[in-house]
Amino acid sequence: MEAFREGVRLDPRNGEIWRLLGRMQRAIGDMAGARTSFEKASEFQPKDRNTLNDLMGLLIDQGDIAGAVPVVERARELNTGDRGLDVMHARMLLRLGRREDSRAVIDGVLAEGPGGGQANLFLSRMAGDGNRRLAHEALKRAHEANPDAAEIQSAYIERLSRSRYDSEVGHLEESYRLSLDFIRRHPDKVARESHSLRTVFQRVMDLEQLDATGAIPDLLPLWQAEGRHSSVHNEFGQVHSLEERVAIVEWHRNWGRNVQRRI
Repeated sequence: MEAFREGVRLDPRNGEIWRLLGRMQRAIGDMAGARTSFEKASEFQPKDRNTLNDLMGLLIDQGDIAGAVPVVERARELNTGDRGLDVMHARMLLRLGRREDSRAVIDGVLAEGPGGGQANLFLSRMAGDGNRRLAHEALKRAHEANPDAAEIQSAYIERLSRSRYDSEVGHLEESYRLSLDFIRRHPDKVARESHSLRTVFQRVMDLEQLDATGAIPDLLPLWQAEGRHSSVHNEFGQVHSLEERVAIVEWHRNWGRNVQRRI
């Protein structure tokens, strides 16, 4: 931190050094200093995406969503046509409770590019279980337009397995087909997306493919690192030893400890 502080003294208009100083300040817990440095960095390199991400990340972690909105609005003005920034803006508006404004931004993005991956992902999450058909249609559009995108395919698989309207059997059959395709297409991402895949394989009782997604002792640390405690809800019947039973109990305890730390 002191090295970067000396750097901005020698070159006070260098936005990248201000950004790196901010990262060091944040690392040692000086959030006020980090915010000032990130704002300086943004002043000198207003179009730099790393600077924007660092400043937005800090504001979100501090819970200052109201302060984050004008930051992303300014970035949109400087980077017209950047759909990623439009989606980021919609996310911030939703977190402020401005649901209609958020939806209007996303609808505008999708009007220009109906297959936009991030926009459709966000719309599906906004719809959630309250409007499963809308969430389903958004992910279907995204997958058809981005067939090689692992994150989108995984989200679509999970959504299909949760769709209860029209033909639930038909939705489950399609999610199973896409799950097999996912394993062939993205073998390096199977562990990362194992929760969606395992839910489907358990429902259709394809135990061979279920085992192919990984072993519980290997998957638990990945799920825990991401805070995905719900991933374990379907796994109580999949343990094969006392040690694995103890591991699942300890996983829930660790989840509880993480929640307590945030209170």
